[in-house]
Amino acid sequence: MKRWVVNGATVVGESHAIRNRGSDDSAAQIQRNGWTAIVVSDGAGSAKRSREGADLISNGFAAELLEISSRIQADGPGHWLNDAIIESVLAVRRQLIAAAGSYDLSEFHCTLVAALISDDGGFTVHVGDGAIFTGRRSLDNTVQVELHSKPENGEYANETFFITEPNWLKNIRITPLSNCEWVMLTTDGAQALLLQRTLDFSAFSELLSGLADAGDAMAKNSVIEDFLISERALRTSSDDKTLVVVSRTSTSLFATGRPEGSENTHNNPPSMPLKQPLEVSGERSRDDAHLIQCANRTTRQDREVFARRLGSFAVAGLALTICVALISSLIIKKHVSSDGPRMQLQTATGNYRSDQNLAGLNAKVLDLNDVDLLLDLALENRAGNASESNSPYNKAAGFANAPQD
Repeated sequence: MKRWVVNGATVVGESHAIRNRGSDDSAAQIQRNGWTAIVVSDGAGSAKRSREGADLISNGFAAELLEISSRIQADGPGHWLNDAIIESVLAVRRQLIAAAGSYDLSEFHCTLVAALISDDGGFTVHVGDGAIFTGRRSLDNTVQVELHSKPENGEYANETFFITEPNWLKNIRITPLSNCEWVMLTTDGAQALLLQRTLDFSAFSELLSGLADAGDAMAKNSVIEDFLISERALRTSSDDKTLVVVSRTSTSLFATGRPEGSENTHNNPPSMPLKQPLEVSGERSRDDAHLIQCANRTTRQDREVFARRLGSFAVAGLALTICVALISSLIIKKHVSSDGPRMQLQTATGNYRSDQNLAGLNAKVLDLNDVDLLLDLALENRAGNASESNSPYNKAAGFANAPQD
C-alpha cells in the first residue's frame, strides 16, 4: 500500500497583522486505512465568527469524509456517493446551527475546499474561492500541473460563495480525482500566487523545486511557509494564506527544473476576467488561447452597457403603462357626464397587490382629467413593489445579495 504524506502551512496576511488580528483560515487532515482527508476553509473577514466557522468546517468535514471512505471500502463507489457527500455537508451545517442557535449562519461565513484521496483515486468538494491543483510527472521527468477545481467568484473578483449560505447546494462542486501524484489545496490568498488569469508556472517551479530539495516533513513545511511569506507573496496578496500539499511517498514526484508548459504561449489581454480562469495542462496552441479569450470576454464595460439598456427598457415600460392608463381614462370619460359624480379609485390600476397598498391610497378620488395624480399613483405602485422585494420574508428565504469575502 502506497502512503500519502501531507505538508502545509498557514500564515497571517498583512492586512490582518496590521490590525493585530489572527488568521481566518483553517485546515485539517486525517488519515486512516490508506485514506487521506484534507479540508481547507477560509473565513470571511466581514463575518463576526468566521474563524470559528472555518475551524468547525475543516475539522468536522474531514471526519465526515473519513466516514465516507469506510463505506467506499465496504460497498465500493456508486451512485450513492453524491448523496453521501451532501449528507456530510448537512451534518456539519447542523453543528454550525447548534453553535449559532439559529438557522442564520451569516456570522460563520466560510468557504470549503476539500479532498478525499486513496491509492485508487478519490474526489474533491469545493464551495467558493480557493483552488485545487493536481500534478504528475511526465516521461521526461518534468511535472505536469493542472487546475483541478477553479475558484468561484460572484460578479466581481472580491465576491465569493460560502458553505454557510442558504443556497450553498447550488454552488457545491464535486469532482472525481484522476490518477495524480500530488494534490494541492489553497485558500484564495495562496491561490493568487499560483493562478492569475493563467497558471503561474514560475511560482509552481519555485515551490516544487524547494519541496524536492527539502528532506523531512518539517523542512517541507518550512519551504511552504517561506513561499507564503516571500516578496512575491507580499506583492500579490495581503490576505491570509493557506497551502496544503498531499503527495505520494513512493516516487520522487517533485522534479527539478521548469514544470511542463512553463514556456507559456498565452497572450491574454489584461481585461480578461478571473471568472473563468484557464485550465492549463501543458502547452496550448495560440488558436486555443484565442477561443478561450473570445468565450470569456465578459468585461465590466459589457455589464455597464447591459445595465443601461435594461434601464431604457424599464423607462419605456413605464411610459407604455401611463399611455394605456390615459387611453383607458378617455374611454371611460365618454361614459361619464361632465357634471356627474367623480369615480373613486379602488382597483382601477389593477396593479396593487396587497391591502397595505390599497390602504395607502387613503380613499383618494381620481379626477380622470388629473394626469399628475395618475403619474404619482403609478410611481407609488412602483416604489411599493420595490419595497416588497426587500422585505424580511425575501431575505429569510435566501434572496439577499451574496456577502463579500
